[in-house]
Amino acid sequence: RIGRHGEVKLLDFGVASSADIDRQARTLTHKALGSLPYMAPERFAKVPLTGASDIYSLGCCLYEGLVGERVHEDQSPVDLFGLASDESTHQAFIRERLQRLARSIDPLARLLLEAMLSHDPTLRPSGSEVSHRCSELLPTTPGSSLRTWAQAQDFERVAQTKGALAGRTFLEGRGGAAAQPPPSTPTAPPPDDALRSADPSWGLSDLTLRVLWRVGMLCTLVFVVLWVLKTQQSMVPPLAPSFNPTPPSPSAEVMPSRDSPRVFVEFAGDVRDVELRHHTGRRVTWPGGDILAGRYDLYANFVGVYQWVSKANLQRVDHVTITCDRASRSCDVQR
Repeated sequence: RIGRHGEVKLLDFGVASSADIDRQARTLTHKALGSLPYMAPERFAKVPLTGASDIYSLGCCLYEGLVGERVHEDQSPVDLFGLASDESTHQAFIRERLQRLARSIDPLARLLLEAMLSHDPTLRPSGSEVSHRCSELLPTTPGSSLRTWAQAQDFERVAQTKGALAGRTFLEGRGGAAAQPPPSTPTAPPPDDALRSADPSWGLSDLTLRVLWRVGMLCTLVFVVLWVLKTQQSMVPPLAPSFNPTPPSPSAEVMPSRDSPRVFVEFAGDVRDVELRHHTGRRVTWPGGDILAGRYDLYANFVGVYQWVSKANLQRVDHVTITCDRASRSCDVQR
């Protein structure tokens, strides 16, 4: 739910679970375990779950907000189980889906999506990393922030009324209520017309209500993703240490002209999925080529997903050889 001042509230924890709380996650039907198109691959196996599964689901929502369709669009449960069981097939499928992103999307957003949708949970960024990287995308993301948008809306003010459960305290796993309000004076039942106007679900089937509930939850998730992308830098917590290195923010650099010096790059080693990427969009891949001199970020695919390795200063040189070793997961730049 989005508040008047841009705050986000998660209203439903029906399938939520935690290793620190002794409770059983339930939904209204006591059957649903989650939405299959948004479930991480490890959710299909009997393995301990971590927060990385939620990062995968958030990546599915972020992709849907940017592309306008689901990552696993029109896929049957059998297809989803097949992708979850084969890492190489899953990664090839994700790379094909990422090709549908518009070219106007910032390359850093594409890299963030690729990491969030990784088959291996250990290669996905943490929640603080996602928040930090989204804050880096703020300068290049058009539009206003969620807080500014919410404050500009003319929300309808709803009068607060006291319902039948007001004043009661319910405890999970126990019958009855811990505190009951005093009995009220019996009154005559209202007419049927009053019931129809007071109950918005009058005349709607259970299936219709469930569909409306799912649509509302999907809209809430999309708003949450947009809020993460628009959150101010001052509200972002410090980046927590992580196993995978995070590329630093691109430093200010003068855009080179066509007459600027050029350098020939040659890739070597047993890793062919290697790229040099520039924050302006320039890049060079295996086996190499002639590019403009400048400061580049070096990415390599050692375990099925591209990850940032180091900075490469390709200035004042004519020829550079980059050798990447899969065993040590490192790259050597020789000038």
